[in-house]
Amino acid sequence: MARKSRLIAAVAKVLQAGADEMYPFLRGAKEKNMRVRYVSILSVLCFAPFAVAQDTFNLTGANPNGFYLGNDPAVYVSPYSATITGASSYTGYVICDDYSDEVTVPETWTADSSTVGANGAANGMWGGSSTTYSLSAAGISTTLPSTYTGAQGYNMVAYLADELMTDGNYNNVVAADALSYAIWTIFTPSAYSNISGDLVNNINIQSAVVTDIESAYTNTGDGHDYSGPTVTVWTPTTPYPTQGRPQEFLTIQTPEASALAYLTVDFTTVLGVLFVVRRRVLRGRQKAQAIKL
Repeated sequence: MARKSRLIAAVAKVLQAGADEMYPFLRGAKEKNMRVRYVSILSVLCFAPFAVAQDTFNLTGANPNGFYLGNDPAVYVSPYSATITGASSYTGYVICDDYSDEVTVPETWTADSSTVGANGAANGMWGGSSTTYSLSAAGISTTLPSTYTGAQGYNMVAYLADELMTDGNYNNVVAADALSYAIWTIFTPSAYSNISGDLVNNINIQSAVVTDIESAYTNTGDGHDYSGPTVTVWTPTTPYPTQGRPQEFLTIQTPEASALAYLTVDFTTVLGVLFVVRRRVLRGRQKAQAIKL
């Protein structure tokens, strides 16, 4: 957020300098207008991520590489593609954390959004601190305690989702399979049994799933402190009467990186415009000096 503020301030300063040079008699009025815009932009950037609103979620595609895994049934692993419209706007990859429900392309439903924090996801279907899950009860041997809460689960899932979308891991079949099933197993331990004996490139996926879950638990402070890029949880609110409840999905957002990329493009354009403006101003001054001479 600090980077965005500094960059926005720099752009505002450059714009103001160009405006003052061209229109010195409007300096006071333009200064007020720029401050209003600056405060408005910061308000949107600061508070928009915390808004909770209902949106339309449209699943548009399965795994882009065609990766799937499972004994009965075999299912596509994350990521998938989706478009989200309404109070929010998003088109891109999404990660599924819900093994219990089913959806098909191109289903559409409404969803509430919430971001993952220390207390999990406010609107998440898997609950918070009062809901518990157990891998050991499902016969899965791990270093995790016998039970963990839904809030801890969301922190671990957020970490794994970030891992999936980092360094092109979703393009690696072993990583995509293991991370997807690790995410599903955290909230639906029975998903683990669907990959019993499955080897991908001679890697035992069940073993990889356990390793990924243990890593997520350790790297989030025992499931209490996910600190990576913002993870938004999209929880369905309108189940289909014939097909049951739609699935819950996650998106990974890096607001600072995307904002910086967006502002960099705008900043380059602004510099180009100001270069033309300043060049014209300088030419005007040179002509005036020539006339005086």
